[in-house]
Amino acid sequence: MAVLGVGEAHGACSLLHAAGIGYGSSLPIALNTKVALRDNPPKNSPNDPDGLLENILKVWKEAGQKMPEHDDLFWAVKSDIPPRQGLKSSSSVAIAALRALCNATNTKLENSELVDLASEAHFESGITLTGSKDDNWAVCEGGWKIIDPNLPAKEG
Repeated sequence: MAVLGVGEAHGACSLLHAAGIGYGSSLPIALNTKVALRDNPPKNSPNDPDGLLENILKVWKEAGQKMPEHDDLFWAVKSDIPPRQGLKSSSSVAIAALRALCNATNTKLENSELVDLASEAHFESGITLTGSKDDNWAVCEGGWKIIDPNLPAKEG
């Protein structure tokens, strides 16, 4: 067996930046990301300079979620979103990776739980000032919402 679970998400762009005004909002766009959790290395290892995928596993474990029953876990990422261009590539990878973990472990999480876990992984990776909850929501589901980054996703 090679692929344990697969998850998908899409890109987004900011409408309101939470660091500037205290509330954030992002709008989804039709650029897609697919992440696979594997039990063997993929042909091409993902470019993850901030350690986001490692931190996805860390926050998943810290949240008490069930881990796949394999000693070594590897990630494969295929994304149409150019990194570091403001199109929420890290949020898309984070949500897709969490969905791959859900798929691999038959775990059901609400979107608000995915958003909070992705935000924790963003903080752990040092790639956010606000937690990127607005971005995580936008890549997680269609539409948009205005969020307060200081509240849990379920409340914000």
